[in-house]
Amino acid sequence: MKKALSALIVIVMVLILVSCGDSQTTNNSKETSSAETVSNTEKPIETFTESQTEAQIESQTEAQTEPQTEASTELSQVDIDWTEAVYTVEDNDGYRYEISFKLSPWILVSNSDIISSAWQEIGENKTLPLTFEDWGLKKQGNTYKRSNVTNAVGHGNSSPFGGEMTDMYYCLGTFSVKNVTEGWSITESSSRSITSALEYYPSVQDSLVISGVMSRVFYNSEPLDYRQGIRIVPSLNSDTWGPCPFVVMSPENISPKYPNGNHYESLCDEKSCFRYVDFYQRLSEKSHTINGIETNENICVGVIGKNGEYVKH
Repeated sequence: MKKALSALIVIVMVLILVSCGDSQTTNNSKETSSAETVSNTEKPIETFTESQTEAQIESQTEAQTEPQTEASTELSQVDIDWTEAVYTVEDNDGYRYEISFKLSPWILVSNSDIISSAWQEIGENKTLPLTFEDWGLKKQGNTYKRSNVTNAVGHGNSSPFGGEMTDMYYCLGTFSVKNVTEGWSITESSSRSITSALEYYPSVQDSLVISGVMSRVFYNSEPLDYRQGIRIVPSLNSDTWGPCPFVVMSPENISPKYPNGNHYESLCDEKSCFRYVDFYQRLSEKSHTINGIETNENICVGVIGKNGEYVKH
C-alpha cells in the first residue's frame, strides 16, 4: 500500500513538472513573439521617420529655391519711371479730344537692358532702331549726318540732322487720342483727323548738333521720321485711336573732355522739356495734366546715363 501511494505521488510530481515546463515554454514563446512584434513595429517607424525627413529636406530645399528664383527674375526686370500727360483740346468744329502721352526718361542706348525692358512694355513688336545706320545717318569725319528729315513742327519742309556722336539717348513713348465730345461720336462715315506735335525744346542750343533731336513714329502704315519732336497726325474712324509707339533720339558724344557726355547736363536741366504744339492753330488747348496733376508746365523727364544712374526731374 505504501509502495502504491509513493508511486502515485511520484506520478503527480512528474505531471506537475511537465505542466510547469510547458507553461515556461509558452511564456518564452509569448515573450519571443512580443519581442519580435516590438522589433517589427520599430522598424517601420524608423523607415517612416527617414522618409519623412527626406521629404522635409526636399520641401525645405524647394521652399528655399523658389524665392531665390523669383528674386533673380525680379532683378532682371527694370522699373521704368514713366511720365504720363493728358492734353484736352478742341478743334474748330467743337470736337473735344484727350491726347495722352506716356514717356520714359532719356536712356543712354548703351544701357541695353533698360532700353529692351522699356520697349518691350510699349513697343508692340515694332523694330527699334539701335544703330546710327538704322536712323539713316552716314559718317562724315567725326560726325554722323542725314541730309533731309521732315520737320515735326512746321509745314512739312525738311532739314538736315546730325552731329558728333558716339552714343545716343532715347526717350521711348506712346500717344493715343480719345474723342470726349459730349453727345457726338466718331465713326467711319464721320471720321476726323487732327494735326499737332510734341516738340522737344532743349535748354541749351548745342552748336555741335543740328536740329536737336530726331524721332521715329510707328504708324500702322509705315514708320515716319521727324526732327525736333514727333508729329501727331491720327485719322480717327472711331472714338479711340492708338496707342502709337515712338522713339525720340538725342545724340550723345562721350569723350575724354566729357566722360559723361557733352549733352548730359543739358538733358538733366529742368528747362529741357517736351511741349505740346498746335502749329496749324486748328486746336485750342483747354487743360492738361502731368501724372494726374493739372498744371501749366511742360513735360520734363529724367535721365538714365552711364552705368544706369538715374537723375529724376
